[in-house]
Amino acid sequence: MKPFDLQKALAGEPVVTKQGDKIIQLHYFPNLGSEFKVIVHKEHSFSIDTYKINGMYGERESQLDLVMEYQEQWANIYWDDISLKAYIGDIIYSTEEEAKENGKGANYRTTIKLK
Repeated sequence: MKPFDLQKALAGEPVVTKQGDKIIQLHYFPNLGSEFKVIVHKEHSFSIDTYKINGMYGERESQLDLVMEYQEQWANIYWDDISLKAYIGDIIYSTEEEAKENGKGANYRTTIKLK
């Protein structure tokens, strides 16, 4: 999980709670008279919740806190016959299927998920 970043969230980067609830709307109200200036609507929820600008739901860390959604990344592994070493290809893909589709050639070995 990547820490919550209000500026990135406002720019449209995906946000979830630590327990995995997807945030479908996020609004920032800088002039609210409360420290809870971020209002969110979660997917599959009929209510809204308020958060601090650091993504905290309350005073203590919880599974309801906001984090930036992790985006999967995939890469292909190739084998260098001269050095006898494996190496990661130059292109990073957003899906496993896309990586495998482009992982062609005699030196291609496998596709891995990056963390």
